[in-house]
Amino acid sequence: MSETVMSCQDLTKTYRIGPESVHVFDGLNLDIYSGDMVSIVGTSGAGKSTLLHLMAGLDLPSSGLVSIDGVDLASMNEKRRSRVRNETLGFVFQFHHLLHEFTALDNVLMPTRISRKPRAADRDYALSLLTSVGVGHRAEHKPSELSGGERQRVAIARALMNRPRLVLMDEPTGNLDTQTSNQIQELILSLNETAQCSFVVVTHNHDLAARMPVRYRLDQGRLAAY
Repeated sequence: MSETVMSCQDLTKTYRIGPESVHVFDGLNLDIYSGDMVSIVGTSGAGKSTLLHLMAGLDLPSSGLVSIDGVDLASMNEKRRSRVRNETLGFVFQFHHLLHEFTALDNVLMPTRISRKPRAADRDYALSLLTSVGVGHRAEHKPSELSGGERQRVAIARALMNRPRLVLMDEPTGNLDTQTSNQIQELILSLNETAQCSFVVVTHNHDLAARMPVRYRLDQGRLAAY
């Protein structure tokens, strides 16, 4: 049986908006196993991004737990959670969030600069990642000199830099034209075979979601098979 990378157990999340309480999740459960490729679809406002934030430890549940390798994120202090995010998780968002003053290569190296002083081997690995996602020839270009699809490829390479156990993707093709979106879809699917990590992709793109081996729909605070 595959190893459990992350487990979400009986999650609830409630926000206070003025005098009102908004309940986002109602006993949500989700297990992510080593090598999983998971898609989550749902309408706007269903809580897809909120779920990713809980999985990343960027927010904490009102009740229930999110554990990585068996350790509850809520039991960690913020410094340790930050280290887990940097070393165990990778992130790709709809908007690439690259640092515009740095080259593509420097952006990919950024996770190592946060966790430690980059080594020569890190630079070589970052270049290999850029090559593997099809933009090795653009390594010394800044984001302003790259197309939207190229920027997203750089963001994907950055997410893989610290060899994470799990990559979380929030609408990774949502800001791209159809042709570029299709190219990024193919890239994501191929990386599952080569990067040796699990992927969770939150998306409105039903074509992309349908291509994932494990598929869920988030509806009324719970996940159902899709």
